[in-house]
Amino acid sequence: MGRRNRSSSIGQAPPRPPARGTPRPDPAPCRALLGGLVHASDAGGRTAVHRAVVEASPDPGRLGGEEEEERARLDGLYLLSKLPERASELDRAEASWSAGGGGNAEGGHLGRMMLARDGESGYTPLHLTVARRDLTSLLVLLDAASSVPGGTTDGDGPGGSGGRAAAHPLRLLDGNATSDGSDGTLMRAAAASTDREGLTPLGLLGASSRVGLGRTRDSLRYRNLTR
Repeated sequence: MGRRNRSSSIGQAPPRPPARGTPRPDPAPCRALLGGLVHASDAGGRTAVHRAVVEASPDPGRLGGEEEEERARLDGLYLLSKLPERASELDRAEASWSAGGGGNAEGGHLGRMMLARDGESGYTPLHLTVARRDLTSLLVLLDAASSVPGGTTDGDGPGGSGGRAAAHPLRLLDGNATSDGSDGTLMRAAAASTDREGLTPLGLLGASSRVGLGRTRDSLRYRNLTR
């Protein structure tokens, strides 16, 4: 009489419990962190992004010499790249958690960050980069503003990798949408934002350039008269 095979569960993995739905993350702590540290303004009405622009801008008179100047600039540029990136990540996460799955680019955390005005001149971060003549900071913020919270851009910043190459900076400041597949909603809103004098970032660039050209012209005229 042959041996009878017996079934055994020895050495076998225990049965898995029924899969449960993945709990939905709570975005409230992230909102509180952004609200308290990033969106909040100081006595001058400047947010963390405004202050990062100031840090990133060249300042020959900064205490500590060239070494301190370089360190402050790198710190400011790091914040300018990472703050919009994290805000955009939270916008995408909240859009995926919401029932509608979408969101308003201007009303999200990235939009609030890019459109915030300071209390002195009504400058947005873009205005401030123009006023301080800081091209590097301007390009970083243009990359962030021309990215879509849904992540459909092909950019280096919040939405992808290479957005700056999609359009010339002056075209972006003029309110032209990017050519990388994004709708440019936030970029158009940032380009259309005005300071207390009613100037857009591009208008501020033109006005300050005219003043600089006028001073140069007057200086050359004075030199010719004194020869």
